[in-house]
Amino acid sequence: HDFKAALKAKFGNFIRAWRVALSPDDTLVLQRSEFLKACNRLNLNVNAKVVWKAFDRDESGLASIDELDPKSAEILALFQAWCKQKFGSMQ
Repeated sequence: HDFKAALKAKFGNFIRAWRVALSPDDTLVLQRSEFLKACNRLNLNVNAKVVWKAFDRDESGLASIDELDPKSAEILALFQAWCKQKFGSMQ
């Protein structure tokens, strides 16, 4: 919860934190190495390895925004669907 609170304090919401800091290349999944680098770069004062274990519950080596915050993931998915419907793509 410290990690989520730090992200929210720094970025205002989880979607912005995901898109700006954790996964700036717009992927919907994040590899462990990318996550650890992002935590180090952000200097959030959390134990990134412990936080990673909490997110990667299935031990796949990947985490998604859904694992960070399901509500934010739903909002982002709805927005992406709207963009694709309205404009044909997210480009």
